[in-house]
Amino acid sequence: KDEIGAFEAVTTTVCIIFFRKSHTNKSIKFSIIENIKELFVNTVNVINYSNIKIDSKWLIFFEKNNNDVKIPKSFVPLNVYGKFKRGIATGANDFFSLNKERIVQLKLDEINDVSICLTKSHQIKSSIFTQSNLEYLINTNSNVYIFNPNQISSLSEEAKNYILYGEKLGYHNGYLTRNRKQWFLLEKRNPFPILFSVFSRDGYKIIRNKTNSLSLTCFHGFEPNSLGEKYVDKIFLFLKSELGTKMLCKNRRKYGGNLDKFEPSDLNAIVIPSPEQFDLISEETIVKEMYYLEKTDSISSEMDNFFTNLLNN
Repeated sequence: KDEIGAFEAVTTTVCIIFFRKSHTNKSIKFSIIENIKELFVNTVNVINYSNIKIDSKWLIFFEKNNNDVKIPKSFVPLNVYGKFKRGIATGANDFFSLNKERIVQLKLDEINDVSICLTKSHQIKSSIFTQSNLEYLINTNSNVYIFNPNQISSLSEEAKNYILYGEKLGYHNGYLTRNRKQWFLLEKRNPFPILFSVFSRDGYKIIRNKTNSLSLTCFHGFEPNSLGEKYVDKIFLFLKSELGTKMLCKNRRKYGGNLDKFEPSDLNAIVIPSPEQFDLISEETIVKEMYYLEKTDSISSEMDNFFTNLLNN
């Protein structure tokens, strides 16, 4: 596995597989390129065939001193509470992404012509995204709107003019836009209460969204079901914990340059505490924990230990 740039123009996962015509091998070596010039390869693990599952990700076998987390039998699949979905794919972000100044200039209606939407991962700096954070982005002219008319039958003249402007520039001929019935009508999404950054380095970025903001494909979003709505904060805290991190990292995709990527299917493959286990956390504790997280951008050691202890109990 290459993590030091053997192929500089490639950002996808780089892996060289050696095959040997033999029926005697009982194991597979997992190695990392540590020296580009000399092509020095360091073998970090030798795994017996019987310990490798075809349908599991093998990334953990490239980690030195790997201590794979044993999943508690009491944990449940994430889909008990809901599922992660990708954000809105516009097919033409330059056209659809707008800021306050541009909306005023175009005379678009903020209720019927546009929607509040996070368009870039870097717009969120902390783990909890509040209304005041959103208002700051709006007031600093960040692109936190998308062109998203409600009703095609009652388009405002201003919206029609903007659509004609987009067609003049050829946005309607893009891959996604040309395959829609109406190229300027986006897929319907509700605001996600939990957002997960698609790409990351040195960890991952997960946000508790407390606004009515939609999100583009820079984020995947957790859509809770009726049960999951009761546990959104607790699910969020678990994903922020050390144990939650280990569970998530079992399913990440590793790209060159130490870049991690998650697909919704990767996130949906994890298991998390059961409702009975989450119920052990009082609402008072949740309020205190969210306040602590908002101030420090991390969960408390007590909360972290609570989740870790679930492994032994």
